[in-house]
Formats: sequence, C-alpha cells, structure tokens
Amino acid sequence: MKNFIFAVVIGISLAPSGILAEEQKGTRGQFYSVYRGSVEFYIDGQRHYFYEGKTDPCNISVGSVVVAKYKSGLVYNAALFAFKYEDGNNWLPITRNDFKVLDNAIDPKNVTAEMISNSTQSPKGGRLGKGHPERWKKFNFPMIHPSEWSGVSRKNEWCLYGYVVLEEDTRPLVAPRDNNTTQQMTQEQLSGIVVIEGDKGAGSGFLTYVDHGLCVVTNLHVLGNNTKFTIKTLSGQDVKVDAKKIMGAVDADIALLGVAEGQESLFTFESSKNVLETTKIGNKIAVVGNRLGGGVATQTMGHIMGIGPTRVEVDAQFQSGNSGSPIYDLDSAQVVGVASYTETIPAEMIASNKLKELNLKNEVRWFGYRMDTVKKWQPISWSKWRKQVSTLEDYHNASTSGLTVFQGKIHQQLSDDRITEMVNSFKKEKGTFGHNKKTAELLSSISRYLSFRKQDIDRIKFYDYFNSCPYWSTNVPRQKVFRENLIEALDKTTKQIDG
Repeated sequence: MKNFIFAVVIGISLAPSGILAEEQKGTRGQFYSVYRGSVEFYIDGQRHYFYEGKTDPCNISVGSVVVAKYKSGLVYNAALFAFKYEDGNNWLPITRNDFKVLDNAIDPKNVTAEMISNSTQSPKGGRLGKGHPERWKKFNFPMIHPSEWSGVSRKNEWCLYGYVVLEEDTRPLVAPRDNNTTQQMTQEQLSGIVVIEGDKGAGSGFLTYVDHGLCVVTNLHVLGNNTKFTIKTLSGQDVKVDAKKIMGAVDADIALLGVAEGQESLFTFESSKNVLETTKIGNKIAVVGNRLGGGVATQTMGHIMGIGPTRVEVDAQFQSGNSGSPIYDLDSAQVVGVASYTETIPAEMIASNKLKELNLKNEVRWFGYRMDTVKKWQPISWSKWRKQVSTLEDYHNASTSGLTVFQGKIHQQLSDDRITEMVNSFKKEKGTFGHNKKTAELLSSISRYLSFRKQDIDRIKFYDYFNSCPYWSTNVPRQKVFRENLIEALDKTTKQIDG
C-alpha cells in the first residue's frame, strides 16, 4: 500500500450470489497532465488521447496497467499526471515514486504488470516548465511539491513510464473544500504531531500520555505490513519506540507505540478523558497530519458533526496519510479522536426513486475513534502481527484473483500465483472463456483450490483488530463470507455448464 486511509463503501447487493457486493469496483474519470512535450497514454493496452491536458473518459480498476510514453519539449523537463474522478470533486495524483522507468523499446500496448514490477528505476531530475503551476490550478488540483513531479525525459527522446493501479487508488480521495489555511495550533503543539514513514506506507500520529505511559498514538492499520518505521516530530526529532510496548485497542482502530525511555521532554497532547463532557457537536476541530504520505504535515479544518459510543464524526476532509492524526478540539484544547477512515454512502441510498431528479451526489463521511471509551488494550507481538497481516493478504489476493477469473477477465494480472498458473495452463491449451468444458474445468479447479486454502485463516487466532475493523480487505469474518459466496458461485456455474 502506498498510503494509509481506508474508505468503507456501503452498498446494496444486486447479485443473487451476493459476491458483487464485496467486489472492489473500478472508477471512471479522466487523466490530467501538465507537460511541455508529447505524451501518449495507455490503460491496459488501449490508447487514450489528451485534449487540452486531459484524456478522454476512461476507467481504472485494481490491476490496471497505466503507461505514459513521454517526450520532453525542453531538456529534462517534467510532467505530472493525476486521475480526476467523474464527479469532478475527487483526484488521485500519480507522482514520481509511483511510475517506473521502462525500456524505451517496449511497445506501450504490450506492457504488463510484471514488466513494471521488475523495473526498479524511478524518474529522476527534471524541472517545472514555465506555466506548469498555472495550468495545474486551471484543472482545480492542489499543487504538489516539485520533487514529486514525474515523467522526466530528455528533449526529443521518448521514454516509457509504467504504473499498476492499487486497490486504494480506486477509492476516491476527496479534495479539501476548506480554504482556511491559517495555522490553528501553536508551534509547541505542532511538535507533538509525528510523521510515520514505513517501507510500505505512511501515516500520522501524535504523542500523549496514557495509562501505559508516554506513547505515539496512531491507527492499527498504519502498522500494516511494514517491516520498519521512521517516526519524526514536525521539528525533525527522531522518536524511538519500544517494539515490546505495542498495544492495540479492542474494538477500535487505535495503536499505542510505547516511547523508549529518555524522551520524556517531548511535547505531548492532552487527550480527553470523557469526550461527552469536554466536547459538543459543532465545536471547531483541526486535523493535522501526513496527508497523502507526502512527508509534510498539512491542516484540515472542520467541526464535530456527531459523537457516538466509540467514534466521533467530523466534516474535516482528511485524506490518505492522515490516518492516525489527532482530531484536535480547538474549544477544549484536547484530542477527542484519532482520524481513521471515510465512509461513502451511494446517493441511491439517500434518496428515493422519486427524488433522483435532484441529482444527489454520494455522501462522504469522516470518522475517528475515541480513546476514552477503549475498555481493553491488547499487547501486540510485532512478528506475530506481520505474519497475520501477510496471511490475510494472501487469502484476500486468492479470493479476488478467483473473482477476476470468474468474471472472465483472464487477461488481467492476478495476485495469486497458483490461480495464475491455472489460467496460464488454460490459455496454453487454447481455452476460450465461455460456456464450455475447459472453462468448467478451470472454474472447478479454482473452487477446489479456494476451498482447500480456507484453512489458512481458520487455524489462526487473529488479533481483535482483524475481527472487528470496518475495512473489508482486512476483516476476517467478511473475507470468510466472501470466499464462501465465491466458491458457491463457482460451483453453481460449473454445474450449469456441465448440465
């Protein structure tokens, strides 16, 4: 994962088997580019043309191969690409570290995800061409730091850059609406916020005292599958944590990382001991953190929208990388929650059929977990945590790969090696996906494989987080239901073909 924030999408299942309700949907929109030169753009081998800096409408989905063929108009000039979602309010930047440099001789139509994964070189050098910032503002995108501009190329030399769309890329990020950029915290308070950079993702956190002592507070999902972290305050001071003092909240996405001894001089926030007493709906709040994992802290302003037994809802539109940021109540001068996730409710669930002419947009909501209502903290072994994350990730990848084949998308890159082998064998035998015996054999083989591998997570006693978190891909019970539904659909389809 690139950055940490999870969007929970509430939807209505229209598929009889119930499978499609769990499918990670693709997203429609347009790619935008600011450049001085020539660009050819391909998604899964299909070329899309730019008009006045944006492509024709297109779809991205998990595993889509995005290729930019770029020739600079100036020496070592740069371009930047971003995907803007169809509703016009959401955007996804693709920065230098996302793209990988490919061999110039490769046909962009034939680039595969494997080619990109085997490429380790990122674009380097380059400069912003004249007029780039103005053009970027024209497209209503927030400015991105110059060091993140991508698509660097020598003058008159074509270069090829590849990128594989990740699962989190298809979850829209919401662009900030609040233009209030006036700093709301003192410099001392800002020094209590930390930027967390892992080898597989980034997040935010803050320093506070809890019953367990001085801790860095963040989200459990920020731990993810990272093998190591660097934690720094905004002033650049390293924060050392004790790997033996990691705690996870039961029934809440909160992690406590015990700070190693000798760092007691660090500034700490005061966390509310009773949010219902110190905070009320309408209070102004600030969320400051590592937005989009850029390594810098940005401020998002808003208000308390609601208070529940375990969570608070705010209208501060925090984004990827803000996971773990403190939700700071400016009225009480206390932290009242830990920024955790967004939830998108489709418009059709908000309005009845009679109100569709109002053209209501999807409603997005922002939530943080309360620390004051955590009843139990669970000690976490770092090695055991990472093993559980890896096991569940493999289980999830096998299920989604099986679903991809079940949908007939046998030419897409799959994340499970065994199912990939089955599909390659199917192709080698010149199988055509459809209502035929070879397809039935393929689906039957995948069903047997998924059934056999169900025991992979049945024998593990997972940490509470994996049983109670709202995130579909890391929720064990929901993954089990998804697998059962998929196996049932595979078997039913196989019988229909054989019958």
